[in-house]
Amino acid sequence: MKNKLLIKKLAIGTAQFGLINYGVANKNKKNFNQSKVNKIINFCKKKKIFFLDTARVYGDSEKKLGLSGVEKFSVITKVPKLDLNLKFSLLKDQFNHFFFSSLRDLKINKIYAVLFHNEEQLLLKEGRIIYELLNNLKKNNFTEKIGVSFHNPIHVKKIMKKYKFDIAEVPFNIFDNRIYRYQIVEYLKKKSVDIFCRSVFLQGLLLMKFRNLPKSIKKNILVKSYFYDTSDNINKKIYLCLNHIFFHKDINKIIIGIDNIQHLKKIINFIKKIKPKMCEKYYNKDLHVIDPLKW
Repeated sequence: MKNKLLIKKLAIGTAQFGLINYGVANKNKKNFNQSKVNKIINFCKKKKIFFLDTARVYGDSEKKLGLSGVEKFSVITKVPKLDLNLKFSLLKDQFNHFFFSSLRDLKINKIYAVLFHNEEQLLLKEGRIIYELLNNLKKNNFTEKIGVSFHNPIHVKKIMKKYKFDIAEVPFNIFDNRIYRYQIVEYLKKKSVDIFCRSVFLQGLLLMKFRNLPKSIKKNILVKSYFYDTSDNINKKIYLCLNHIFFHKDINKIIIGIDNIQHLKKIINFIKKIKPKMCEKYYNKDLHVIDPLKW
């Protein structure tokens, strides 16, 4: 695959646009102002990067995107956890409030994809209701695709056996290969489900200086090996992570969070030069390393 085509696989993750402390590497950083978001969106238009990944829980990310003008973009948003103690009519109202608030803030009439942001609720008996609410958005032409944003890949097969979704958004990076270890990629491909991967840099942890890592993570031998082999150099880390992620052609979209426009430019320049190659030596089974909720 030519490197220009690799760039088309990019989707911009926008959690940092609205959340100051998103990811262990972003602690105490300043929030994105509107001017910063405008520059990134305009740059994406020039580079023909037209996929954006956002969510209701990403602070004011959707409002900033709306003010930047994202009508030409394929926007993915996520409906957050619902209050399942509500009776059906109120539950439906809550779901619709979340979704139509996203449309309002984004200043668009239709969205590319709506994902549900809490896989555990889909495993409950009320999961059928949530699925129908999502599917109704698709039937009524408010969205082109529906799917699930998974925190734990072990839930993917359980949910996809019960419901027909178009997209599975899953974590995948040079440490975390659960989507291959559990044969999830093969399973999703057989079901014609698009695979969007996120956490390419593990919420920034893979780009940090070793000395700044949480103490519990520093102890892991594979973590030590990764930081030693890259000489704790951010350019080497970016190059290695991107080489690995773009090697996997089964992945439809690769969601990358960025700190600023310079970060995005650097990533694009690396993609132009990379020679995709799988790197299995750092695969890690320790959830205290690969699961941000355990940091």
